[in-house]
Amino acid sequence: MPKTATACCPKARRHDIVCEEVLDDYVVYDLVRHHAHALNSTASRVWTWCDGETDRAHLANRLAEHLESGEGEAELVLDLALDRLNGAGLLEPGSTSSSGAPITRRSVLRRLTMGGVAVLLPVVYTLSAPQPVAAASCNKAGKVCPNPNGKPCCGICNDDGVCVG
Repeated sequence: MPKTATACCPKARRHDIVCEEVLDDYVVYDLVRHHAHALNSTASRVWTWCDGETDRAHLANRLAEHLESGEGEAELVLDLALDRLNGAGLLEPGSTSSSGAPITRRSVLRRLTMGGVAVLLPVVYTLSAPQPVAAASCNKAGKVCPNPNGKPCCGICNDDGVCVG
């Protein structure tokens, strides 16, 4: 019988998502929230491993092998990755639990014993994409120039200040 996604078995959100692999990293676009997320290689691996059936202990073991670190360090990095992925809305709701206390990169760095692991801390960088109506606007420069034709101006003006584009 397959396991269901529970707090012990995180599950990556795969619906309403567009994902592109770039080297070892991922760029994930959330079609609902209109956010683009850049995941470094550590966050990317954790996200792809979150299938809703693999528990945290197995994820930590896999991460320890990947990072070539001890299990304790891998558990800290895993907790940070899951916290960041969940905060970005990239995990299914309810598939991961939070202790309530915020997990920060600084607190993880303080507890890590291996300096090399710190370089591989998970990073999830989120950008808000413009709404489609704003992205469709051709006047990106915010220029205002008169248009004798009465059509919208794209902010391309000639030397006389008349809209030409």
